[in-house]
Amino acid sequence: MENTAMRMDLSREEEESAHILELRALKESTLSRFSPQVRKSVTLIIDELLCKTIFNIHKELKLGVLDPRRFDSNYKRRTHTPTLENMAEHLNITKPTQEVECPKCFVSVKCLLLSKHLALCMNPDQSTYSYSSRNSSRIARQRIQQGFKTSYDESKDDSDDERVKPKRRSYKGKKTQSKA
Repeated sequence: MENTAMRMDLSREEEESAHILELRALKESTLSRFSPQVRKSVTLIIDELLCKTIFNIHKELKLGVLDPRRFDSNYKRRTHTPTLENMAEHLNITKPTQEVECPKCFVSVKCLLLSKHLALCMNPDQSTYSYSSRNSSRIARQRIQQGFKTSYDESKDDSDDERVKPKRRSYKGKKTQSKA
């Protein structure tokens, strides 16, 4: 049994070394058409890319975040299965106005608000999501105004100009135009 395992390892190593030799020969035959400067530049670029890739793999191994299945030729990722469709089937979603249970906290939420709810539910530390577009635009306007106020406050200390009061809007013109 050990002999067959060793033979398989040797044959695999032989295949890999033969493949490497083929790649080197292909590289040399391709680069032989170019000037020595171009060959040197391309070789440096290839070496740099290889070193970067090897370094990243080494770093992922050391940190323990490398997925070994990534290098397995028999491993197939499930990329063709749309996650949202699976979730919709799992939650039995048929209409956008339908209410469903959150898979984490089991609160009843409308489908249209489920993504925002999940963002809050899965990451409670980040509470910047709001449930209505009106609310979020109001918050955005407030943040913009706060930004303008702080920049204005900083600049007013530097300038000696007189302070100009902002003009108030007159709604009289709009009312008379709409009646006409």
